Amino acid sequence: MAGALRTYLVCITSGGAVLARLRLNSSWAPRNVDSVVSALPLRARTFEVPPGLVCVQLDRRLVPERPVTEAREGDVLAVTGLNYLAVAKTRLRLRYKATLIGRVEEGLERLVPSLNVVLEVCGGDPGQVR
Repeated sequence: MAGALRTYLVCITSGGAVLARLRLNSSWAPRNVDSVVSALPLRARTFEVPPGLVCVQLDRRLVPERPVTEAREGDVLAVTGLNYLAVAKTRLRLRYKATLIGRVEEGLERLVPSLNVVLEVCGGDPGQVR
């Protein structure tokens, strides 16, 4: 499935309810988006490192692609080296090497640390969703 779409809609659920939807854009960082999508579906626990960056651990290697040093509220990041998928809850300066891979489309306020969640692809480019 990875590599088939230019954008992916990733749903984050907890207890059967959709908490958030993330839009991942392959044109921004194709290797990292492919790595994240290939790890899905994923059951994980959210954590916050540093404050303002809600993360889940991936079992895939993420690589530097167009690194960024700052994140805006709603940015979705691949934190390379640590292999975290992260969402910025606020504007912040990053302490870790990270690559911007998408944006939160819905539910940013519901993403908090210490949640048991499931991440899965729930859509993509119109007409190309499997």
